[in-house]
Amino acid sequence: MRVCKQEVASILSLREAHLLKVGRLSHRLYGCRMGITATKTREQSKHQQRSNATHCALLEAGRRIFARYGFEASRIEDIADATGHTRGAFYAHFNSKEDLFFALFEQEAGKLLRELRFVLEHSSGDRLRALRNSYVARVSDRQWMMLSLEFKLFALRHPKLRARLARTHRRIRASLKLPTAALLPELMTTGRESRDVRRAALEAVLNGLVLEHAYDPQIISKMQATTLLGRMFDVLVGAKETSTNAPPARTRAGSPRSHEPVSVSSSPRCNLP
Repeated sequence: MRVCKQEVASILSLREAHLLKVGRLSHRLYGCRMGITATKTREQSKHQQRSNATHCALLEAGRRIFARYGFEASRIEDIADATGHTRGAFYAHFNSKEDLFFALFEQEAGKLLRELRFVLEHSSGDRLRALRNSYVARVSDRQWMMLSLEFKLFALRHPKLRARLARTHRRIRASLKLPTAALLPELMTTGRESRDVRRAALEAVLNGLVLEHAYDPQIISKMQATTLLGRMFDVLVGAKETSTNAPPARTRAGSPRSHEPVSVSSSPRCNLP
């Protein structure tokens, strides 16, 4: 059978038109599916943003309520109400008041870690001095110090909670080692046990001085607390150790000085953060 060229061209044109139509339909279907996926992604993103905002609001409200009423006296209803949400919204983020407080601990640890890294990385001169100043400046955060002390006392009466809190503290202290070890490696020359004990001692001194200053500022002023913290930092972290073979200093009368205060070097030798 003979087919003319015009018929062949017509058949090819119809086929091309069909393929083009199918292609457009597929593109529309694909675009529709992509649009649905993008819409779902945007909806999920908005939902996640709202969830994150609620989480942060609950943390902020929890800190305020704990500071106002104390940890044990604070109620979940008060925390949720302060954010304009219900108990259900609270339990969607936290299982209990204790969980919220642990989240506050993690939040404060992250904040401290970022500040510590920034201070050490942007220190133009003596990094040890910058670390010392950062430690001393923590005396100003009285609210958090008092909250953490209260929660420690609460945890002491609940063995499981105490164990969890101790693990959290150890993990936080371990995270604080990272920027210090990288930017002040000379402080890592002593044994791990010694460094851990000194870190705990620095924290205990800080907590104690903040508590005493809050309790009776006429006995220990903020300036005095700051000065004492600086001295303790020098002693525990970088003071030059006294030689055990050096003879004791003598007074004019020749008797040993047994009660005079030990002077702290302004340029200490570093052993530990």
